[in-house]
Amino acid sequence: PEKGFPLRCPPRQMVRTIEAKAQGKTRLAICRGETSSMYSPPQRPQEQQQQQQVEEERLLKEQLRQKEEEKKQLLIKKKQEQAEAKRLLMEKKKQQLLRKKQEKEEEELRRVLEQQKQEQEEKERQQQLLLQQQQKERERLEQEQLEQERVEKERLEKERKERERLEQERKERERLEKERLEKERLEKERKERERLER
Repeated sequence: PEKGFPLRCPPRQMVRTIEAKAQGKTRLAICRGETSSMYSPPQRPQEQQQQQQVEEERLLKEQLRQKEEEKKQLLIKKKQEQAEAKRLLMEKKKQQLLRKKQEKEEEELRRVLEQQKQEQEEKERQQQLLLQQQQKERERLEQEQLEQERVEKERLEKERKERERLEQERKERERLEKERLEKERLEKERKERERLER
């Protein structure tokens, strides 16, 4: 790499790149391109060692930070999963409650409809019974009226017959009375003639 043009290498490639460089340059130095120049100022071993320690400490801190970040991300993800599971559970409970409420309302509606149907059937049955009773009452009244008419007719017929019988008896009495009177008259005339003849 050239200076001013940092390389972005994966960790393994970076390690291989570092191992291939001379003078034990650090990753930061390689990424900065400090090893690409032939005229770069040489560094003393102590400074190199300090710089390497600083870089190792930085890398260690970076690794620790990454691990902490990963832990935080895992914790956030776990909390999100727990929150999602809790939300799903609450949604499921809410749906169950809603379904139970709907079932209860449907059952209540069915019960009300069934009760209305039974009331309607009872009402129709009562009306049918009332109509039957009225029909029977009309038939009974008609029968009574017919019976009364028949009795009245029989009574009138009896009265008529009785009147005819009485009329016949009266006529018969009159006839007999006439005959008796006629006989008496004839008898009287006969006696009168006999008396005159003497």
